[in-house]
Amino acid sequence: MSFAVWLTGLSGSGKSAIATALRDQLHARGVDAAVLESDVLRTQLTPFARYDEQERDFFYSTVAYIGAYLSLQGKPVVFDATANRRAYRDRARSAIARFAEVFVDTPLGVCAARDPKGLYRTGKTTTPGVQVPYEPPLAPELVIRGDTRTPDDGAALVVALLEQRGWLAPQADLYQAVVEQGLEAMIFADREGIIRLWNARAQEIFGYAASEAAGRSLDLIIPPHLRAAHWNGYRQAIAAGRTRSDGKPMRTRATHKDGSKLYVELAFGIVSDKRHEVLGALATARKASKA
Repeated sequence: MSFAVWLTGLSGSGKSAIATALRDQLHARGVDAAVLESDVLRTQLTPFARYDEQERDFFYSTVAYIGAYLSLQGKPVVFDATANRRAYRDRARSAIARFAEVFVDTPLGVCAARDPKGLYRTGKTTTPGVQVPYEPPLAPELVIRGDTRTPDDGAALVVALLEQRGWLAPQADLYQAVVEQGLEAMIFADREGIIRLWNARAQEIFGYAASEAAGRSLDLIIPPHLRAAHWNGYRQAIAAGRTRSDGKPMRTRATHKDGSKLYVELAFGIVSDKRHEVLGALATARKASKA
């Protein structure tokens, strides 16, 4: 699903830093967005820029066209451009169905103090907000305070907006889809070895539906003669916060719901929270041959 986000604000407001953080956060979600950065595009579209009204009109019309074209091809787009006139941004809005304008609102004094391009320091006569007007959005989909928010915080607000609009799958939904559609069985058990997660592939291999497996001990699929060794190793791994196998797969026997024995290739590792406290163990499994 494509969408476009236009980050607008004064030079030095923090647009580019937020655009970079947004690109990275989207990439982490499996979404590769095209970032249209005005400074980069100018080197190709207007290499000898005059920054007058006629040239700006041409430049931003072309940028809006490029963004609309990419969006039609299914590519998410992030515009990183001041576009000092509302009309410039409105052209993109009218051409792109899923469009959000994000105003990076940073006081002029803060922007001038940052001055990453030296525009304020050199007294350039065409700087938006100083010598030429900057028209802030009248009704932006989101306002980010560039003087109090970090780039990562700002990007997270944009991601939340995309989720609210239904243009980006919530992360929980994404994780659920990955787990359920994984090619291998995925089983998570808590510190006590009680099954808390069981995906569709686990049902295919072991025969139990998630509703049957959840809340039960891992003994459900461990042959009786292997349980003592399993629990000894499990408790040691939970206490140590790591496994002796370091996630390397190993071939072992398991029990099917119908009572039959099967061989599986099993790999598991310890899962911890942000405070590094152990939550349990995650195992992946696939059927293996007997030999």
